[in-house]
Amino acid sequence: MFQSCTDHWPVSSGIGGRGGAAFIGKRSSLVVEDSIIIDSYAGHAGGGMYSDEGVSANISASVFRDCVAQDGGALHLNGAVVLNLSHVTMERNAATGSRGGALNAAGVLGGNTIAIHGGMFINNSAVAFGGMACLWPASAMVMDGDAEVVG
Repeated sequence: MFQSCTDHWPVSSGIGGRGGAAFIGKRSSLVVEDSIIIDSYAGHAGGGMYSDEGVSANISASVFRDCVAQDGGALHLNGAVVLNLSHVTMERNAATGSRGGALNAAGVLGGNTIAIHGGMFINNSAVAFGGMACLWPASAMVMDGDAEVVG
């Protein structure tokens, strides 16, 4: 369990405030199973996790709850990220700046590809774009019929 993690690095540094619980660097691979990430905060993006360019991530049977960032309350994808979510619950995450309460997929560095199999998105919020998710340039997301969005 990751609980009450915070990235205090100043956003003004140009590199700070990314990934409250975890920062996944360029072209890395990530597997997360049966994990809980709660009450995590990043000043800029990815209150729970920040995935940089070219990351391949598989997250299953896990929970992101009460995570906060300006963009991507629970997860932020920074471009050309391949993300598979399987039976993941994202609940009460918030984007306080503008985009993606649960998930922000920024395709500035190349489109992101997101596949969601089952799971629940409950009461996530964003100030402007996508309480559940915000996808922008060239990103794509597919959700199967077992995934639920509530609130």
